[in-house]
Amino acid sequence: KKKIAILLAALLAFGAAGCSAPETPSAEPDSSSAVQSQEPQSGDESTEEPASTQEGGLTVEEIQSAPVTDEDLFAREETDGGIAVTSFTGSGEIIVVPDTIEGQPVVALDDGVFQGESGIKGVVIPETVTALGEDLFLNCPDLEAVAILGDVEEFPSDMFYECPSLQDVMIPDSVKTIGAYAFYHCKNLTEVTLPSSLQEISDYAFCGTGLAQVEIPEGVTAIWGGAFSDCASLGTCVIPASVETLFP
Repeated sequence: KKKIAILLAALLAFGAAGCSAPETPSAEPDSSSAVQSQEPQSGDESTEEPASTQEGGLTVEEIQSAPVTDEDLFAREETDGGIAVTSFTGSGEIIVVPDTIEGQPVVALDDGVFQGESGIKGVVIPETVTALGEDLFLNCPDLEAVAILGDVEEFPSDMFYECPSLQDVMIPDSVKTIGAYAFYHCKNLTEVTLPSSLQEISDYAFCGTGLAQVEIPEGVTAIWGGAFSDCASLGTCVIPASVETLFP
């Protein structure tokens, strides 16, 4: 019981702590830890107002019906197995990455392909893509929904860093790792479904999001420093017995 109490106390620290540099962990629960549920504490205060979901935003279902974007708007290079997109040179509210360019399958999106793009509200990444670069959507202020259809294994670092309008993301069942700062300060992201394939949630992955509740799937073994810190609206977090390492 003492170990369970320590685990719950560490988790509660996620919502109260800011997004500062990682600190030394205060607890490492073992695999016998039971599923935990945290309730909001009435005395808790935050320096920020809880995030509110914007009304009328795009959903992953809606953007998947959009037409494929002209392949000439994607800079690219050949890579193992097909084409890697290196940058996007066009504009538009909904971008649907083609599954082939010049007759070859699109298998990867390199670092920062959409970084800093304003005006883009939705992006669809096809089933052929199995590798995503860092900073992919970093600082995209208008991005609301992203559908990732391929069997990617990692959401890399800073993938959605500072995307304040983001509110709907499809995380494929193949994802094993969510990288550091992946959803940092996505204030309108109020819910997310984590796949059963997930094994690791990295430093500050969901720091400063608008998440109200989180259910971490069985199979996750590590939740690293500040993964859910500065989440003012977070009321419930369910942790499976598989979690062996938990950094506050």
